Amino acid sequence: MKSSNSYSSWLFSALIIFVFFTVRAQSQKPGLQLISNQKVEAEGVVVDELGNVFTFGKNLIEQRNTKGKVLQTNSIKGFGNITSFDVSNPLKPQVFFKNQLQLVFLDNRLAKRGDNVALDFLGYSQISASCASYNNGFWIYDMSNYELVRFNEQTNVTNQTPNLLQITGKNLQADQLLETNKRLYIKDQEIGIFVFDIYGTYYKHLPLKNCKTIAGYANRVFILQHEKITVLNSKNNTSSISLPHTDYIDIAVYDDYLFLLGSDQLDIYQVKL
Repeated sequence: MKSSNSYSSWLFSALIIFVFFTVRAQSQKPGLQLISNQKVEAEGVVVDELGNVFTFGKNLIEQRNTKGKVLQTNSIKGFGNITSFDVSNPLKPQVFFKNQLQLVFLDNRLAKRGDNVALDFLGYSQISASCASYNNGFWIYDMSNYELVRFNEQTNVTNQTPNLLQITGKNLQADQLLETNKRLYIKDQEIGIFVFDIYGTYYKHLPLKNCKTIAGYANRVFILQHEKITVLNSKNNTSSISLPHTDYIDIAVYDDYLFLLGSDQLDIYQVKL
């Protein structure tokens, strides 16, 4: 009888310890494990759905593998500095040149593909951001009218929002657009993230401060802030990943790889998300 009671007490204690450490492990934030560090001169980093990593800055695009090794490069001359590079469609990457109001499309070898789109010829002269859209379309944010405008592949307007200043009550200064997971996200670094559906219907405002950049992967959106990454899932629940320092300027995610770009380096981490 005494032996049975001792065994029961031991079993109960073991169960308590197991539950304690299980709950503790589940409550801990995912840790970052640095696996590679590459010296780069770039202003942005993106990853396509095939795992191809791209860094870009000025007029140069470099394709890398997930370890950071450069595979190929392309210099796009005649349009000034690259504002954004969208690889949502890996067969038709989109390059936006804000100062020249130009969209340039590439193939999967980073060679120029077809004609570029001159946004000023379409009647828009104050475009602050652009991104790729479904079926080879693209979005722009027109600052003069506070509007989102979507074009199809033939550069015909398919969707256009009303004045967003009136809808949101915010003087929205969009500096990044991202279409992912059947949502369209507008980032304003000072007042947060604005969420729309892929037809331009306003959904909600996420009042996050100091949003440097956003990236999408696997039904989640990753928002780079000064000291952390805020992760938004498909149910609009958030979690966070603490960063080792506040110097990162851009983020990209693929599988369990986290690519964080600093002013002169690309840090590649593994993280369990």
